[in-house]
Amino acid sequence: MKVTTYYQRVRLWKPTGVGKHIALMTAGLEKLAGGIEHLHCFDDVRAARAKDVGGPLKPSTMRVLPLPRKVLELSWLKLGQPNLSLFGSKPDWVYCPAEDFVPSGSAKFAATIHDTRPFETDLPWSESEEDARYRARWQPVLTRIMDRADLVLTVSEFSKSRLIDLFDVDESRITVIGNGVEDLFFQDEGLALPERENFLLAVGGLQPRKGDRHLLRIAQLLKEKMPNMRLFVAGRGYKDSEQAAKAAGNIELLGYISDDELKDYLNRASAFLMMSEYEGFGIPVLEAMAAKCPVVALRKSALPEVTGSAGVLVDSAEEAFEAVAGLMSDAQQTRTLVERGFERANEFRWTSCVSRLAKALGIQTSTAVS
Repeated sequence: MKVTTYYQRVRLWKPTGVGKHIALMTAGLEKLAGGIEHLHCFDDVRAARAKDVGGPLKPSTMRVLPLPRKVLELSWLKLGQPNLSLFGSKPDWVYCPAEDFVPSGSAKFAATIHDTRPFETDLPWSESEEDARYRARWQPVLTRIMDRADLVLTVSEFSKSRLIDLFDVDESRITVIGNGVEDLFFQDEGLALPERENFLLAVGGLQPRKGDRHLLRIAQLLKEKMPNMRLFVAGRGYKDSEQAAKAAGNIELLGYISDDELKDYLNRASAFLMMSEYEGFGIPVLEAMAAKCPVVALRKSALPEVTGSAGVLVDSAEEAFEAVAGLMSDAQQTRTLVERGFERANEFRWTSCVSRLAKALGIQTSTAVS
């Protein structure tokens, strides 16, 4: 069976959730299926090379398309052309690990929808000008995927349920592939962790979707009641929120950090906060659990599904602060959460995600993914 995949290679530069999914799912499928063809537009390849994305490109498995990415994607979306056969590609499946539409011709088409934010109208930022632009960009793409895909893939039962509700489709068309945790984050069983330090960690930057209002409120409560505790925030945020963080005095903005740096912070943090208002999955929760850092997460979207009983679920910044205070005063509760979290993270491996994808595509192989 021949599988051709299309994605924006430049998204693998400093990847977060979706970027990690693209990289690890395509790499795993390539290993499992014995090689797949990667389609990339020439300007995407050029941009990826400039950023040194993912090391050297592999010409033997890559077909460079002679059109600018934005032109080609717009033509695919609006006209359903050009067909892949024009470029000499004749696969059995066209697989997109992110929200991309590719007219597949006689081949079957599978695409991954990571969340349904463009269609949600009751989120705190739904009426913002920025969200209107976001919706205008992604609604046509997601609609086209749902109309034309032979197989719709997603990453959580939460996202699957939202797709069913929003598009009124048969659930048999949607397969949950999931997300995983990279081996890097798993703390060795017998290795003693560094002593916990007086800081909490959050990732995703200070922005509305990532719960900036909750994080700023938690920082205020820390200043009032736990003045020795600081809040570290990794990722890019909004200017106004970052200015408020600087004014708070107990928030350290880390910017983008590598996975090695993230694991180091997780090993030392007193707790990990995931206060996102909306997540299609929430990979950082599992990364924290794998690194044996206790998790406090907001009870919204996919976070309860991912966290399970291995973290503390809360409904507000005040509850999150109380949860942190409880962890600081109860070593046994912290130890229990760490143990549960490590076990739960072990249930989410990228190899399992790739195996589910291969099964959904009907790829028959005895090759084990490692």
